Amino acid sequence: MSQPPDTCPSRYLGELSGLLGDLLYGWAMDPQQPEQRLAVEIYIDGIFVALTRADQEQPVDSTGDGFHGFAIQLHKTWLDQARQITVRVANQGPWLSTHLILPTTPPASRSG
Repeated sequence: MSQPPDTCPSRYLGELSGLLGDLLYGWAMDPQQPEQRLAVEIYIDGIFVALTRADQEQPVDSTGDGFHGFAIQLHKTWLDQARQITVRVANQGPWLSTHLILPTTPPASRSG
């Protein structure tokens, strides 16, 4: 699956930073309104799965007040066969410029 066509324009800054186990994290902000806290939508393989607010401390964020991070725990079952995770500014906003391609893991064989 390729990256969504409408990626983050210059009005918004942000990235999907990583996935640690089932914890997805990143940051998003509007540099023209750095005091505003954006809501972001999480998609797995193009299907909406969660909504969260980018209002957590983000130490890497050099613009604004440093509270534009988000972290959300995803259901492990959502990730079992997942191929790609994308994030966009909520309510039909632009996609963040980064996305995660998940490794393909073969199904566990049953022994016994």
